[in-house]
Amino acid sequence: MIKIDSEGYEFFVIKGMKGFLDAGYRPVFIMEITPKFYSMLGYKAIDIVKFLNGFGYYPYDLRTRKKLGKNFILGLKKQVNMLFIAD
Repeated sequence: MIKIDSEGYEFFVIKGMKGFLDAGYRPVFIMEITPKFYSMLGYKAIDIVKFLNGFGYYPYDLRTRKKLGKNFILGLKKQVNMLFIAD
């Protein structure tokens, strides 16, 4: 399990782990998603989801463990902690 809370730089952290993911490692990620920071850095929360989808990951609600759909991600306005689990 890997916890990522990098004050808006989550996408860059995940992209930096590409080699790790390409090698087949699939840890569970707990990630703090903070949309207000992302626009200042030139990306959106959905970009994180799409990148991780490419490795078989899907977002889940940290509290309920329910899979989150694209509309939830696109509608995010506030900070939320999510699980990303490879199916």
